[in-house]
Amino acid sequence: GAGLIFLIGTPIMFYFVSPIFMGNNARIVIYAVGSFILIPVLIYRVIKDQDRIRVNSFNRNKLKN
Repeated sequence: GAGLIFLIGTPIMFYFVSPIFMGNNARIVIYAVGSFILIPVLIYRVIKDQDRIRVNSFNRNKLKN
C-alpha cells in the first residue's frame, strides 16, 4: 500500500513540478521544489508508521488470547 503510493506519487509530482525547473533558476524555486519532493516521503512515512502500529496492536491482542 504505502510503497505503491510512494512509487506512483513521486513521478506524478515530478511531472507537475518540472515546468518550474525550466522556467526559473531562482533559489526560492529550488527550495519550493525540494519541499514538494518531501511530500511523498512524508506521506509514505505516516502510512508506514500507522501500519506498524496496527500490526503491533493486532499481534499484542492475539498473543493475549
